[in-house]
Amino acid sequence: MELVPRPIWAIDLSDSVQRPVAATESPVFWFRVGNTFGFLELSGNLRLRDRVLYDVTLSDSGFINYSSVPSNLVLLNTIGDFVRSYPYSGYPVLDPPGNQIFVLNSESTGLLKVSRETEKVWRAEFASLITSLDVSDKFAVLGLLSGELKLFNSQGDQIYETEVTGSRIPVVYGCALKPGTDEFAAVAGIDPQKLLVVKRDSARAAQIDAVELASSFRRQVFIRYSNNGELIYFESDSGISVFEVKTRRIINLPVAGTFLGMGESPGEGIISLLSEVGNRKEIRLYTPGGALKYREAVDCRNISVRHVQGHVILGCDNHVARIDLVEELKVEEELRGNRSRLLYPLYIDLCDRTSPACNHDPGF
Repeated sequence: MELVPRPIWAIDLSDSVQRPVAATESPVFWFRVGNTFGFLELSGNLRLRDRVLYDVTLSDSGFINYSSVPSNLVLLNTIGDFVRSYPYSGYPVLDPPGNQIFVLNSESTGLLKVSRETEKVWRAEFASLITSLDVSDKFAVLGLLSGELKLFNSQGDQIYETEVTGSRIPVVYGCALKPGTDEFAAVAGIDPQKLLVVKRDSARAAQIDAVELASSFRRQVFIRYSNNGELIYFESDSGISVFEVKTRRIINLPVAGTFLGMGESPGEGIISLLSEVGNRKEIRLYTPGGALKYREAVDCRNISVRHVQGHVILGCDNHVARIDLVEELKVEEELRGNRSRLLYPLYIDLCDRTSPACNHDPGF
């Protein structure tokens, strides 16, 4: 069955148009488009809109917006209320739920974990630069410029480490934890570059699946597991590649130009990919198996995408829209054979821009 992107609502983030509304029981998620970020409800209610200072770390329950030389980190909730301040210098990292708080020092050579009560839980220092980091509620994995990969538990014990071998330059460019486990993956090395999949047996032993790649990135590389942990998405020369952990099969999902970001809806089996060629942005919808379901060029300076509970959340400059993927037969009659442009309702009569959300027929 073919899927058609169906715009549900659009939010205009301009100050003169939209004001945050009172919170409801609808699920909440964060968004970021360029230097604007905030929190929305799936119903379309805007809880918070703010501007990035130097950078911001976002989670399901709150955020830390910080300056270029942060000396005091302030945690706020999804409506901008004060939660707690942390008297530490460095760059904060929150795990997805926002329960774990890490601070990377300004030299990128040390990692600190602090509790919600501002107390230091553990600290680790390294002789080499930290080039990549991923955290969860129970683990933290990091890669170093020297080619080392280190895994820590929630108490700060280093429970595993390994080094990149077989490459001329053994540097780690990206790492990711498998959800709910201590398994992790990394893109590392130059000549050749490799995908490493690490399943730990003990503090000293692990099964390491190493796959040589055609890429030769010399910068940080995007890598993450699928929500169910069965797939690994990683940046490749052509766009995004999908590694099936059980079969070791790699499927390439090409994009036009430079890869910008992705979202995943495992229930629908749909992956959204964003890319850029010159000033032109493009969104493509794929299945994990590599079937291209939709593509469209969009006119945005800044663009972002997330999938929240199966819904595509697309950011474009001063707008954020929810787009549901529906079966073609369900909308065939109203579309009358013409597929609407994905972003058309963002700018032309999707809804009354003075309202936080809309669900009426935009007439496409």
